[in-house]
Amino acid sequence: MKRLNKALANEKGMVLVISLLILSLLIGVGVGAMVSMQTDLKTSANLKTGTQAFYLAEAGIEWGKQQVKKDAANPPNPAGGTQKLSPGAFTVSFLSPTKKTNLVATVIIRSTGNVGSSSHTIQALVTKSYKLSDGAVGIRGREANARFIGDSFLVDGRDYDPVTGALVPGASAEVGISVSNTTLEGQVKGALSGKQQGNVTGRGGAIPNVAQSDFLSSDEMSQLANDLCSAPEAVVENVPSEGTLSVSGNTTWGTRTSPQLRCINGLASGGDTVGIEGPSSGVGVLVVRDSDLVIRGVFHWEGLIIVSGTNVGFRVDGRGNKEIFGSVMINENGSGLGPGTEEVKLEGAIKIRYSSSSLRRAIETLESIYGSLPSTIMQNYWRTESP
Repeated sequence: MKRLNKALANEKGMVLVISLLILSLLIGVGVGAMVSMQTDLKTSANLKTGTQAFYLAEAGIEWGKQQVKKDAANPPNPAGGTQKLSPGAFTVSFLSPTKKTNLVATVIIRSTGNVGSSSHTIQALVTKSYKLSDGAVGIRGREANARFIGDSFLVDGRDYDPVTGALVPGASAEVGISVSNTTLEGQVKGALSGKQQGNVTGRGGAIPNVAQSDFLSSDEMSQLANDLCSAPEAVVENVPSEGTLSVSGNTTWGTRTSPQLRCINGLASGGDTVGIEGPSSGVGVLVVRDSDLVIRGVFHWEGLIIVSGTNVGFRVDGRGNKEIFGSVMINENGSGLGPGTEEVKLEGAIKIRYSSSSLRRAIETLESIYGSLPSTIMQNYWRTESP
């Protein structure tokens, strides 16, 4: 009994047991910390790649918008594809292309971003709308020397109905005169007297309503004029070698039920004149290249008029009433410019009123050149399909 009590009272070896227990506990804590750290690292990595996949999917949506804008068909139906972009790639497909009208279409862009084992898919509905002008008068090119005579003229960027001649209720307005830079803006405003400034009106209410815009640059307008004149629907006429083409008598170039695309080519050397003596009318698109367009008699036009080329201008003399519903675009890109060159001259009772319906009617039959027409892309919505 004494030996048993003595053995139980002997504490030799307890330090070793306790040390082993503490060591085991520390090893367990260390292993747990390592496992937790590895889990955190893996979670962080997954979160990082997941975020990268989301941003790649967004990049795919933007790439898809570019493809929709470049596509010449209506509705646009570009080919999908996969594009590599560090640190992964995105895959884009196009779904449900729908033609809403001759000038408006929608398409769904579906984009999946992939980084490693992570992927993210988002989807967006976009609307493609064709638009020809951002003002009653648009001036591009190198100069905008202008002359306004009297106070009977009107340049109005608000949207008009050409049938009734009244403003379209609730319609969006454009500017009265759209220009591409500060120099052109100063030239146009400087040509307007204090009394005449109220004759140029439009979006925003500024007087005079002249504003800068990056819509349709000079080069783009030149290309548009060239593409229009190359279209199979175009009726093409050349200025005679003496440099003057006179259009007189009762001339009709297109109707509301049958718009026309007409193109008149001057000589590249410049100095040619297309004179419309009137009474004349038309519906559609009139393109005059490398020649002045001078309107002298009674004139009524619904649609788009483009004057583009070397040393050219749009001029209106005072005899007879003249109405344009739609837009006039002037693109002077010659090199020998100076005070003697007038890009714009308005005299007498000329009324130029912006009309979106006239512009739509003018081009809605020109499906063969949709790829050349200016267009805008609007994103209606986007949503996450899968994380």
